[in-house]
Amino acid sequence: MHAPSNSFLDVAHKYLSALGTPRSLTVALLIKHGEWDQVVSLTCDPLSYTDAERYFLDACATSFLRKMEGLPTTFDLEAIALKAFNAAEMQCCRTNSRLSHFLYSGSLNRHEAALLPLVEGIRKDVKRLLGEIPNELDPRHGPGATFSDRGSAVSAIHKMSSSPTMTSSVSSLIPLWGRTAWSRGLVESHPNRSAPRVIRGNRFTTVPKDATKKRGIAVEPSLNVAYQLSVGRLLRKRLHRWGIDLDHGQVRHRRLAGDASRKGHLGTIDLSAASDTVSRNLVKLFLPADWYSLVETLRSPMTLVGGKWQYLEKFSSMGNGYTFELETLVFASIVRACARHLHVHLDSMNFGVYGDDVICPTELCRSVLSAFAYFGFTPNLSKTFVEGSFRESCGGDYFGGFSVRPH
Repeated sequence: MHAPSNSFLDVAHKYLSALGTPRSLTVALLIKHGEWDQVVSLTCDPLSYTDAERYFLDACATSFLRKMEGLPTTFDLEAIALKAFNAAEMQCCRTNSRLSHFLYSGSLNRHEAALLPLVEGIRKDVKRLLGEIPNELDPRHGPGATFSDRGSAVSAIHKMSSSPTMTSSVSSLIPLWGRTAWSRGLVESHPNRSAPRVIRGNRFTTVPKDATKKRGIAVEPSLNVAYQLSVGRLLRKRLHRWGIDLDHGQVRHRRLAGDASRKGHLGTIDLSAASDTVSRNLVKLFLPADWYSLVETLRSPMTLVGGKWQYLEKFSSMGNGYTFELETLVFASIVRACARHLHVHLDSMNFGVYGDDVICPTELCRSVLSAFAYFGFTPNLSKTFVEGSFRESCGGDYFGGFSVRPH
């Protein structure tokens, strides 16, 4: 990290001066005195505003440098990501322990017994949605790295030419993989690389998030992720049965959020570390046995963190080829179960789930947030709005119907 150039400081000064609010003056003074930690840690609470334009100007000043890399802050971004990884694992451990009563205990306490109809409703709903498991899986390569393919050598050509990696559970799919062009090509062109190498799991790494932290992800073995992506595509298709479109859903979410900021009839919910807190027992509890067996076979049971292998309490992390679809399924099933319990009708005009971005009627939000908490999730309070004139979803910020997403 190094001090920003004079040209950068000049641009920042002109931008903040043009905004012309007390907040922009505060940011300019912090920059002038080199208080970079404070600059990128400032927040702007929309619930403290009554005017969309005033909020927008202050949000622009507050967020101007939020995602700039290389600022001379004192944050250890790698350490923060690792701390978040461990905190999510502890949270999943507690959830696994709590939900084990539904899976393995012969008796439930009074609170658990009261929740049993909700759990059973979720299980039936998910079973109807998913239907039969596929007879065939069509592996594909994603754009990112794998456990053994890294750096610039991550194209499909590189992945199909390198020695494949897999966890031991995927060995049952080797006959299926042997019929693919990928396998045949290796046997013909690179026979010394054609036998997949068994490894324990995935590898922890980080990607940029903002100036205060990095996001932890996991890089999967190549065979695992190729088949995970196949399952993810299938889950994506099945979710259409609930009116959830993960290919184009962001546009609809932003439209609903804009309407809700005017009418107040819908709440927008966001969860912290959502994919990292989908616990193993939660997936086992919600999914039919055959589907659980399929996704369990393809997941990585361990992560290589700091040179040491660690068994996972979470089910899957970002980097797994079906994590996004699976978490969408989990959150949507909880919302639908709460709606049935409270006799609230859901349709395309008042309901949407896109990963951990949730939209539902405001009269449902308290029940949904309570259910999320029980099943091991934590709402991101800085991005969850169920009252007032502000709503946020899928990259869209709206105040009283006006788009106020900062630059």
